[in-house]
Amino acid sequence: MTRRARIAISLLATCAVGCDDGIRSLLPDAASPEVKARTWEQVPAPAANYFGVSGSGPNDIVVVGSGGMIARWNGSALVAEDSGTDRDLYGVHVVSPTRAIAAGAQGTVLEWNGTRWVTASVPTTQHLRAAWASESEALVVGEVGTALAKKDGAWQAVSSEIAVDLLAVSNSPDGVFAVGALGMVGWYEGGRLVRRPVRGFNKTLAAATTGAGGTYIAGLDGSLFRHDGSFTVIEGLPSVFVRGVAAPGEDVYVAGWDGFLAKIRGGKVSTYDTVPERWLSGMHANGPSDVWVVGASGLVLHGPPQALADGGLQ
Repeated sequence: MTRRARIAISLLATCAVGCDDGIRSLLPDAASPEVKARTWEQVPAPAANYFGVSGSGPNDIVVVGSGGMIARWNGSALVAEDSGTDRDLYGVHVVSPTRAIAAGAQGTVLEWNGTRWVTASVPTTQHLRAAWASESEALVVGEVGTALAKKDGAWQAVSSEIAVDLLAVSNSPDGVFAVGALGMVGWYEGGRLVRRPVRGFNKTLAAATTGAGGTYIAGLDGSLFRHDGSFTVIEGLPSVFVRGVAAPGEDVYVAGWDGFLAKIRGGKVSTYDTVPERWLSGMHANGPSDVWVVGASGLVLHGPPQALADGGLQ
């Protein structure tokens, strides 16, 4: 069975996410035709399974993955850098060409100083799944609610009300937050993680972003929410595990397992069927025309592609 057929079956089988007074529902136009588009550019990359991607601009993109792999896009190629570790790296956040944080297995935290990656001393051996940073702050999160923040030059454990795995972290107009299993959202307030789950939702959340198009979280079974003071569920995605989301403007992009890659505009979900059928695990956007997606077996995609004149997006 082709992936197009599987997605069609999944769309028919997708159930609406449970809602209550805290969740409003947006329904896409189910009658809209499928959109066809040119293939995303596949960027040659060093061999690895890639889990995370971030950047500070078009010529400063960093991808991280298995075996301690770190590669940086310099405007023309992805070039491997010495990470100083062979542990898997799951998350990365690039603040500027001279500041970035990467997080990974067994309590691995790496800091980029503009010249090299330095291994940080941290008070945990739990797997760390995601990282966020600014010029003055940094936060990494991971298994069983583990959260670490850098304060006064040292990494310290963050007091947390959460005891489930945290898989993504992002900033928003309401502050820094992390998402994870059982619909958990933890807001970083007063130096600790405050537990505020998505009401009426108990599935895993694995992606989070804030861009020009808003703040979004996504996860298991095609779950996608927009946060604007409260959570709005966006329906219409197939029942896939969404592992990446980007909101650079009018279009919202989502990526997940089995090569699932789609864009959402005005409630219409359009899938890209020419993407290799590999697990897609991370996404980052510098702007509407500069979106990056990473996945298994060395897959790095750059787009979005221009729509075909015949049947393409307008």
